[in-house]
Amino acid sequence: MWRAKATSFFCFVVLFLPSEEKCTDDKVCVQMKTHGMLSADCYNKNIRNFPQCLRTDVEVIELSYNRIRKITKDEISRYKKLKMLYLADNLLTNLENSTFEDLTNLMSLDLSLNGISYLPPLVFHLPSLKRLYLSQNQNINIIEVVEETRPITSPLEAIDISFNELEVLPNFGILPNLWLYNISGNHLLSMRIRDIAGFCKLKKLDNTNFSAYFDNPCDCWNLQSWLEERNVNFTKIACDIKKEACTYTISDEDMSVYNACQQHIEEVSQKSSLVKIVCFNILLQTFLVCRALETEEKVDASGIIISITYFWILLVIVVPCVFVKNEFQTLMITLTEFAVKGGSCDKYDDHISNLILQVHHQTFEFSANGVLPLDGKLIYSILGAVITYLIILLQFNN
Repeated sequence: MWRAKATSFFCFVVLFLPSEEKCTDDKVCVQMKTHGMLSADCYNKNIRNFPQCLRTDVEVIELSYNRIRKITKDEISRYKKLKMLYLADNLLTNLENSTFEDLTNLMSLDLSLNGISYLPPLVFHLPSLKRLYLSQNQNINIIEVVEETRPITSPLEAIDISFNELEVLPNFGILPNLWLYNISGNHLLSMRIRDIAGFCKLKKLDNTNFSAYFDNPCDCWNLQSWLEERNVNFTKIACDIKKEACTYTISDEDMSVYNACQQHIEEVSQKSSLVKIVCFNILLQTFLVCRALETEEKVDASGIIISITYFWILLVIVVPCVFVKNEFQTLMITLTEFAVKGGSCDKYDDHISNLILQVHHQTFEFSANGVLPLDGKLIYSILGAVITYLIILLQFNN
C-alpha cells in the first residue's frame, strides 16, 4: 500500500513542479565579466526565444545570429540593469511599443539585419540610449515613427540606418549629441541640408555606396561645403555641375535649426556650470569652517555670511539674463517655424520676414558695460579664480 502511495506522490511531483525546460537555451549562453560589466554571450546559439534564466543583473546581452521571432515586455523587463542589447540577424518583424519601456539604463541597441516593419516610437525616448543600429531593415517605418514621436529625447550619439532602401532621410530634428550618422547604401530621391542641420556635433557622416538626387544641382555643393566647414568626415559626392558655377548659400531655416542645436548645448553647459558653482561654494565654505575648527580658531561667521550674500546677489543678476537670452533664442526658432509651416497672411508677411532676419543676425546678450558677459561662464570663472588663489594663500600660510 505504501509503495502505491509513494509512486502516486512521485508522479504528482514530476507532473506539477515547475519545469526547467525553458532554461535549456540559456545554458548555452556564456556569462562572464566584460570590461567590468556582467555579460551574457549567446551569439549564434540557434536560440528561438528571449532567454529567461540569465542573471537579472546582467548588463550586456549578445543575441546576434539567432532565430528569435518575437520579444515582449514581460520577457525583457526582468533585466532592468541592461545597458547593451545586441539582436542583429534574427527574425524580428514587429515590436510592441512597450517592449523596451522598462530598460531605462539601455545605452546601446542593435536591431540590424532583421525584418522589422514597425519600430516602437518609445525607442527614441529611452533616457539613456546613445547608440541605435537599424541597418538592413528594408521595410522599417523609420520615416513615419520619427515624424510621430519628434522631438526625440534620447541622448543619441550614433545612428545607423544604412542599407534600408530609403528614398528620403527621416527628419530627426535636433540631436545635439549625435556625432555618427550612417546613411550608406541608400539611394535618395531627395537630400537637403535640413536633413542634417540639427546635428551640430556631427563628426562622421558615413555615406559610402550612397547616391542622392538634388532638386537644385548647386545643393550638392552646398551640402558638401556645409559639412567641410564643420569638419565632418564624409565621402565626396559626385555633383552634376561644377563648383565654380554655384554660390554657397544656406537658408535661414537651416541656420535656425543649427543655431537651436547649439543653443541647446549651451543651455546644458550653463546649467552644469551653475550646479558646479553651487557645489564649489558649499565645498569652499565647508573647507574654511573645518580648517578653522581644526586650528581651534574662531569661525568668522560674518565673513561667511557676506560671501554667501555677494554670491547670491551675483546669481540674482546673472540667472535672469541667462533665461532671457534663452527665450530670445526660442522666439527666433518659433518665428522661423511660423514662417515655414504657418498660414499665409499677405498683410504681415514682409514684417515677419524682416523680424526673422533681424533676430537671426542680431547678437543678443547681457554684459557688464560691454566688458564681461553676464552668463554662467562668468560666475564659474570668478569662482574658479577665487578658489585657485585661496589654495595658493593657504599653501603660503602653511
